[in-house]
Amino acid sequence: MNKLLRRLGRLALWTGPTLVLLLAVIAGFVYWVVASQPGTRWALETGVRLAGGSALSVQGTIIDGVQVGALKVSTPAVNIDLADLDIQIDWPALRDKRVHARNISAGRLSLDVLETEPAAADDTTFEWPVLPVTFSLDRVALGELNVSLNHQPLLVKVNHLDASLALTQKDAQLVFRRVAVGQHDIEADVAGEFRLMALADPWPFSLVIETKAKSQTPDSVLCARHFLPDLPAAAQAAGTVKSVEGMSTRQREP
Repeated sequence: MNKLLRRLGRLALWTGPTLVLLLAVIAGFVYWVVASQPGTRWALETGVRLAGGSALSVQGTIIDGVQVGALKVSTPAVNIDLADLDIQIDWPALRDKRVHARNISAGRLSLDVLETEPAAADDTTFEWPVLPVTFSLDRVALGELNVSLNHQPLLVKVNHLDASLALTQKDAQLVFRRVAVGQHDIEADVAGEFRLMALADPWPFSLVIETKAKSQTPDSVLCARHFLPDLPAAAQAAGTVKSVEGMSTRQREP
């Protein structure tokens, strides 16, 4: 028994410093990845490359915030092309079981959705999983969104998205401070709030939307003449205004 203890002591004497050195190397490598710009650039470029994409012009660090000039990822279902990506995470919030992002923004996002074989029908009722943490995104911003289906661009334009998102174990809230939507000759600024009051069937929700739409085309579907056909034409209305102004001027002459 004493011989066994002596052998274990000698083994610990030799392997102990080696294990400590190995742990120190691992800790130093992790710190280099998350807290230094070269480490963050290496980790992001390598990870995206393994996923079949590319990341260019990586700046910043994972701890303080990272910026990516261009990010492309191709999958069998969708091709993703991001420009001017900026991510800032509040890492200390993880201690309170919160995933808190101060900012997730991009100057441009292009999605090319590819047709795939439809999945087999599943008759089971969807149940929202129990979340171990809560999610809070203070700012989700997007300058331009381009969506294509099998390389064919859709006609809807989405710009200037500014929103926030909150998700807990009980409910979810999405607030649109602004999003500009355009199709053909119509442009609309949309603001609103979508809230899921329970994350379970029957999925009760509330929705509030405020829209300001405009069009420069005379025969647009937004034109009031489609709903009030008796309105005078623009030229006639302008002539009537001029006539009224002339009558008022003559009445003021002594």
